[in-house]
Amino acid sequence: MADSLVAYLEGLGYNCFIAPRDIDPGKAYAANLMTAISNCKLVVLIASASINNSEHCLNEVDVVTERKKPILPIFIEEFSLNDDYRYYLGRKQQIFAYPEKFEKYFSKILDGIEGYCPRTNKKPQIQEAEDEITEKATKTIFEYIPERGIMITPEDHQRNVSFRNDT
Repeated sequence: MADSLVAYLEGLGYNCFIAPRDIDPGKAYAANLMTAISNCKLVVLIASASINNSEHCLNEVDVVTERKKPILPIFIEEFSLNDDYRYYLGRKQQIFAYPEKFEKYFSKILDGIEGYCPRTNKKPQIQEAEDEITEKATKTIFEYIPERGIMITPEDHQRNVSFRNDT
C-alpha cells in the first residue's frame, strides 16, 4: 500500500521518502531516517493493527513529534491504538482508508497532504506536453559555422554575424 501511495504522489510531482527504497546503501538506517524526518514537510503514517507491536515505528513517531513535524495517520483497517500511539496520534486528524480498495482514498489523502507539501515538479504528462509546445515554438534564428567563424540565417544562408578568432 505504501508503494502504491508513493507512486501516486510522485506521479503528481511530490518528493517522497520511503525507507526500504531510499535508505543510502552502507549508511546507518537510523541516521538516514532521522535526516529524512528533519528534512520533511509532513510524515504520512500508514497504520494497521501491527503498528501496536512496532517499537521502531513508535520511535519514529516520537522523533516526528519532537521535531514538530505534522503527521497524517492513515488507517487501513479497523483496530484500536495502544496507549503509546494514542498518546501521539489521538488528537490528530485521521484518514480511514478502508473498507474500499486503498486507491479509492488517494484523493482524500492528497487533500490532507496539499496543505503541507508543495509539489516539487509538474506532473510528467503535463511537463511532456509543455516541452512539446516549447519545441514547436522554438525557431532557429542563427546557425553557427565554426570553421568560418560566422553565423548565418538557415533559410537563406546569408551571413549575419562574424567572429574574429584572434581576439
